[in-house]
Parts: sequence; structure tokens; C-alpha cells
Amino acid sequence: MEKFELARLDAQVQPAVVSVPNLEETVAQAKAVLKQYEDFPVVEETEKQAKAARAELNKAKKTVSDIRKDIEKQLLGNWPNIKAQLKDVEYTTDETAKMIGSQLKELDEEKKQSKMKMVQAEIDKVCATYNIDPDKIEFDQRWLNKTYPWGDMQGELQQQAEKIQTAMELLAMQADAIKTMAEHHGLEPDGYVAMINNGTPLAQVKETIENTVKARELQAQAKKERVEQARKAQAEAIKNATRVGDKFVNPESGEVVEPVTEHVADYRYDMKQLTDKEKQFLDKKFAEWDIKFTSKEL
Repeated sequence: MEKFELARLDAQVQPAVVSVPNLEETVAQAKAVLKQYEDFPVVEETEKQAKAARAELNKAKKTVSDIRKDIEKQLLGNWPNIKAQLKDVEYTTDETAKMIGSQLKELDEEKKQSKMKMVQAEIDKVCATYNIDPDKIEFDQRWLNKTYPWGDMQGELQQQAEKIQTAMELLAMQADAIKTMAEHHGLEPDGYVAMINNGTPLAQVKETIENTVKARELQAQAKKERVEQARKAQAEAIKNATRVGDKFVNPESGEVVEPVTEHVADYRYDMKQLTDKEKQFLDKKFAEWDIKFTSKEL
């Protein structure tokens, strides 16, 4: 690979000195003419003279312009060519430097990707040892630097793994404690265990369970009181009601308070010396009355 070495470019430049005889007098004369026409604008009497002066001035302007351009050209000499060559060197060296920079960047990225694979393999190995998810490792971009010591990376990785494992064990203990507490109170534990796994502090989850238990007890007590109040009200209503057929009716409003509940029980009858005709008669009547019965001859 050829090495570029900049040769000594000692430019040889001679300061130019331009001498124009009568230049100062010509400048003064031009200003005097300008002032004359500022002070005495053109009128009809001086129109012809003014046109001739304008033509003369335009001719003088072109002459002076040609002289200036010729002087500049002589002063520049071979400078335009030298300037172009110098700018060409500037452009070429800049483009080459940019190209090398791009190639170096690509090479550096390739090295980082290679280092990334090595670091990731180490992460997977450590996580397998500690039985933890590799995604839980906080990746440090410094590990990809070629100057970062490999041993330091391994040490930092192991420290992270130990902390994560300890935190997981603590979380599992807290989840078991919450599960036991919820089941003890007859609650479904899954929701409370999920709160622990999602990062809710243990004390807050316990407080949630306690509040749930208290709310349930209050609801049960309130329900018990409502049932008792309803029972007393119904008993009082029945006490003051009038029986009409198979119903108890409020004597004032006529509202049915409660249907009469017939007493139902099982009975055993011992019937002796029945004739077949009498037995058949009883069976028929029991059937008509929808009475379930069994009979056995003794």
C-alpha cells in the first residue's frame, strides 16, 4: 500500500507593483465632471453638449475597463492554473481520506459484531449456569470496545447474574407467602401472586388481601343484618295478617303477605282386617289425592 507524503510546496510569489501615470489626475477629473452635472442638470440649451459628453465618458469608461482587465490578467499570470492544481490536490486527498474513513468504520463495525457474538455467548453461558433469562442482563456497550478488558466484562456479568438470581429467589419466596396468605383466607391466589411478579411491594399486596378480607366480612355482616331485618318484618307482617284461603293477607291493603304453607310429614298407618274391597278403595283414594304410599300384606 503506497504511503502518501506531501512534498514541500514552497510557493514563490513576488508582490506586484502597478504604476499608472496620471491616474490620480484622471480620477479627480472624473469626479469634477460628475459634480458639474450634479450641480447643473442638463437643460435644453446644453442638451447637445451633454450628449457629446456622455459619449466621451462611455468611451473613457470602456478604455479604463480594458486597461484594468489587462492589468489583472498580467498580475494573475499562471495563478489560475496553479490554483486549479492545488484545489485538485485538496479534493483528491479529501476524498481519499473520506474513503479510508468509511472503510475503517466498516472494519470497526465488523469487529464490534464479532465481539458482540463473543460477549453474547458468554452471557448465554453465565445465564445457563445461574438459570436466568439472558434478556434480564443489562448490556454494557463498553464491553464491545476492543480495549475493554475481557476479565472485567466477565466479572461484571457474573455480578449481574448473582443479583438477578437473588432477586428471583426473593420474589419466589414472596409469591409463596402471598399464595399461602390468600388461600388461608379462602381467596383465589393467582391475582395476588401476579401483583408480586409484576413488581408490587410485598407489604402493599398483603394490605390488599387484608382489605379484601375486611370488605368481605363487612359484606357478609351487612347481608346477615338485611336477612334478619327482612325475617323480622315478614314475621310481624304474618302476625298481623288475616288468613284467606291458602294465603295470609294484609287486612288494610289486601296485599298477600305470604302463602299458607301446609305441614308435610310422613305417616305410618297400621290397618288390620281389611278386606280386598276396602284395600282397593284406599289405594284408589290415595291415588286420587296424589298421595305417595306403599303397602304390604302382613
